[in-house]
Amino acid sequence: MKTNEIFEQVLQIVCEECELCYGELINGANKNAVDARCLLICALVSLGFSEENTAAYLSMTRQGVNKLKNSLKQRCSGSFILTTTNQRVSNRIATEIRG
Repeated sequence: MKTNEIFEQVLQIVCEECELCYGELINGANKNAVDARCLLICALVSLGFSEENTAAYLSMTRQGVNKLKNSLKQRCSGSFILTTTNQRVSNRIATEIRG
């Protein structure tokens, strides 16, 4: 599977689980959109995407990607919903992409 195909599949999974459209996830400034971007970034990194590649796909800086990647644990500790959404995203990636 090509890298861009993996990116698109992960993006679709995160959008569905977070109940956001692509535009909201990428450009949204509200908490739900930022949390969803954080989940997307962490999912991509767990699949082997570099911060540089992830930044290019999301039109972000590498530093912005790094900041969101490093904030997942703190964000999840304050939100049961984000924790369960993260688990659902991980489970779907494991079955639909890695499976």
